[in-house]
Amino acid sequence: MRSGLARHRRRRRDRRSLQDRVVGARRDGRFEKGNTLLVQGAATARGQRPSTIGCSLGAKVYATSRADKLDKVRALGAQALEYGDPKVRELEANVVFEPIGADTFTDSVEALAVRARW
Repeated sequence: MRSGLARHRRRRRDRRSLQDRVVGARRDGRFEKGNTLLVQGAATARGQRPSTIGCSLGAKVYATSRADKLDKVRALGAQALEYGDPKVRELEANVVFEPIGADTFTDSVEALAVRARW
């Protein structure tokens, strides 16, 4: 029972910290309306929140996913791109959210604009 409670608290902390980071970036002036946001793995539970928050803040959100999940990504309000799409590397994104790792890391780095944030 104790391990289940610890796991629940850890999940709560992870959710809160992501929201705090996004709100903090907005408050500190590092994220503003019109910025470009790239979210890798937007159809996943971790990718959905940054996509919807970015859209609500007025960012231009590009989100990647597998081909069979692109409709789910579009429903979040983001422009959907399939993993490995060459357009991803040309985005000049101000902010990149990269929870996937090795498979998409190179695309994420090449998508960054000058003076962008990770």
